Amino acid sequence: MSGYHDGSAHDEVGRALGSRAANDGGPAFPVQELNADGSPAHLSLGMSLRDWFAAAALQGLTMQTPPGVQPRAEQFARAAYTLADAMLVAREAR
Repeated sequence: MSGYHDGSAHDEVGRALGSRAANDGGPAFPVQELNADGSPAHLSLGMSLRDWFAAAALQGLTMQTPPGVQPRAEQFARAAYTLADAMLVAREAR
């Protein structure tokens, strides 16, 4: 586990994060796998925090839909990402 905190692991994470869009909140569930000697073997950034927030918002939006109402998928998606973007702004403001 100590290999995760060495400079090379942080450099790899930094390079990977630099390739993401600045407004996506960064990775929601990054995973750093290490070799037996503690050197970085694999880095998976997983989904962005924006996508995670949108998925959580989508669950709430779909549960609030009255019976018999069928909003279009595009409406759900736009609303979910609007809420996700608002959560990212609120997160930055704290």
